[in-house]
Amino acid sequence: MADIATNNIADYIKRIGINISALSRNSGVSDNVLRRSIVNKERSLRFAEAMAICSVLGKSPLDFYPENGRGGMDAQDSA
Repeated sequence: MADIATNNIADYIKRIGINISALSRNSGVSDNVLRRSIVNKERSLRFAEAMAICSVLGKSPLDFYPENGRGGMDAQDSA
């Protein structure tokens, strides 16, 4: 079971429709890890993996924690 940040990243990736294979190529995170973490939500992303993904997405890892005071991803999507 993935943690809340991984679930939020997964939901965001699905919402924007980014291709997992393209994300793998651009982030350096293996396709297998992305499918287990993002598609199936069966494992949490490691810190370095989340950082690499966020870099590709142009987001801060803090954007995926609703309790960070930024209002969660819904507020960030409009920015």
